[in-house]
Amino acid sequence: MESLLKGLFLFIAFPAASAFAQTPIPCISHANLEKIAQSFPQFQASLGGKAEYCEADMGAQSLQIANSMTVLINTQPNEPALDVDDALSLKAISENNWWSYFTARAKVVVVQLGCPEGAIAFVRPMLGDSTVQVCEMFFKMSTATQASVLMHEVRHFDGHGHVTCTQGFESGSGGACDEDITLKGSYAVGVQTLVGMARSAATAPADKPALEAEAIYSAFNKFNVVPKVRINNSIILSNTNSEVFKWDLNKAEATLLKTLTEPAIVANSNNMLTIFPVNVNSDAYRKDITLQTDIENPGLYAKQYNAETPEERAKYKTIAYGGTGGLLKGNSLFALCGPDTVLTETNLDAQGKFTGIITMSDDVADLFKVSLLVTEKGELVRYNCQDAETTVVKFEKTELKLNTNGAKVVSSFGLGGEQYAVMDDGSLGVLFEATNTLTLQSVSMPIANQNWVSAAPFSRAEVF
Repeated sequence: MESLLKGLFLFIAFPAASAFAQTPIPCISHANLEKIAQSFPQFQASLGGKAEYCEADMGAQSLQIANSMTVLINTQPNEPALDVDDALSLKAISENNWWSYFTARAKVVVVQLGCPEGAIAFVRPMLGDSTVQVCEMFFKMSTATQASVLMHEVRHFDGHGHVTCTQGFESGSGGACDEDITLKGSYAVGVQTLVGMARSAATAPADKPALEAEAIYSAFNKFNVVPKVRINNSIILSNTNSEVFKWDLNKAEATLLKTLTEPAIVANSNNMLTIFPVNVNSDAYRKDITLQTDIENPGLYAKQYNAETPEERAKYKTIAYGGTGGLLKGNSLFALCGPDTVLTETNLDAQGKFTGIITMSDDVADLFKVSLLVTEKGELVRYNCQDAETTVVKFEKTELKLNTNGAKVVSSFGLGGEQYAVMDDGSLGVLFEATNTLTLQSVSMPIANQNWVSAAPFSRAEVF
C-alpha cells in the first residue's frame, strides 16, 4: 500500500456533476473495440467475430473502460475561441485528436482495489509507469466524465503534479488542486475536455448540463489562483397565463421561452427544466432549457409526485432543487441521502411546523446552495445529509428569520449576490439580510412583476 499512496490521485468532489454510469452499460462496436485493442492489448482477448460486444462478453468494468475510451476516439471537440477573460476557453493541450494524445502516454488501464476513500483514478509517473489505475469510484461516473478523468490522468505523464488547495470548497485538501489554470496541468486538461465535450454535437443533450457544471466547479475550486470566467445569470419565470420567461440579468431583458398548455411550477434541475403543473391532475415532466426537447427521465422528485393521487399531490408545499433540496409534503421532508438513489421520508414534527423550503447560495459562484426549512414563525432551520452512508437528515437551527410583513414566501433562491423570492401574491422580490433578518424588498424588472407561479435560477458560462 505504501507504493500505491505515492501516486497522483484524482478525488471526487462534485458528485452532482458526475451522473451514475448508465444501466445497462451500452455495448461497444467491433470497430471501436478493435481500434482500442491496437493501443491497449489488454482488450484483444475480448475480440471475436461479433458486430458488437456487451457486458456478458467482456465484463462490466472492462466494458465501461472501453466505452470511455470510445468517447476519446469519436468525440470531435467543439472548443471555444480563446478569450483571455474566460478561463473556460483555455486550451491546455493543443492536440485536437484526444485519442492520439491519450495513447501516446498511456499503455495500460487497470482496476485498482483498495483506493483511498473518494479516489477516482491515479498514476505513478515517478516510477516510469505508463499505467492508469482506476478505482471503484470511476465506475460510478458518467461515460463522458470517465473520459475526462482519463485525459486528466495522462497529463501527469507530461510532468504536471498537484498542490494543496488554498481556496474554494476544497481548501486544505492535499494534492487536490493545481496552482493556476494557465500552467496547463491536469485539472486544466480536465476542464478543456469537459468544455469540448459539453459543446460537441456528438454528446447527448442529457449529458451536457452535468459536464458544464463540472467544468464550472473545477474552474472555481481546483485552482489556487481563481480564474476569470464569464457567467450569465438568468431567472426562469412562469406565470398564471402559462407563459415561461427567461430574464437575463446581465442584459436586463426578458424573453418569452414558451407558452405551456397550463400554468406550472418550472424548476431548474442541473440546467434542465422540470415542470409541475398547478393542476394536480396533470403529471410532472422534464424539458431542456429551451423547453423544446423532451427529457425522458423526469427525475426522482417528479417520479414520486407522479406516483401520488391528486389528493396527495395537493399536500406538497415546496419542491426544492439545489443544495440538499427535497420535497416538503405536509410536515414531512423527502430528501435524497445515503448511497441509494431513493427519497427518504423524515417526519419534521420534532423540529417544528414548516411552511416551505428556501435555498441560499454558499459561495460567490452560486455553485453550492444551503437548504433551509421555514417555520410558521419565519424561523429558518438548516438541514443536510448527515453523511454519504446513511439516509439520516440532520438539522441545525439558525439565527436567521424572515420578516415579510405577513406575506408568504412561496420559494426563494440565491443568485448573483441577491436572494430572490416569489411571494404568495404573485410578485418577485429580493430578501435583504440585516442583523440576521431577511426583509422583503421590491425588485426592478424588464417585464411586469405580477402573477408569478414560480421562479428558478439559471446560470451558464458564456462558452456554453
